[in-house]
Amino acid sequence: MRAFNFEIKSVDTAHGVMNVEYTTEGHDPVEVGVRLPMQDEDEDALIESAAPEAVWAMREFMASPKAIPTVGRKGRIERVEAVLHTPVEAPQPTAEITVKRRAVL
Repeated sequence: MRAFNFEIKSVDTAHGVMNVEYTTEGHDPVEVGVRLPMQDEDEDALIESAAPEAVWAMREFMASPKAIPTVGRKGRIERVEAVLHTPVEAPQPTAEITVKRRAVL
């Protein structure tokens, strides 16, 4: 998780949401609609869980240099299948144990 700042821009109690603006170094601000916290819920944890990490990651991906594949390139890839373990059946009891129950009064 990267460090970020936030500011609650507005609260809409009728719809149960708040608009939170997130800022982090190297990115434009992102405003996110976040549900209102429940009574006794940690507001900071809720705001942290709604942080737009995926938006920032996509922006970084889009800005990074890319290798350009050659159009028409062909090839073959063979995968070696992993050996799956077959489930082992639980051993069956060889003798049945009988317990006499005694009522205590």
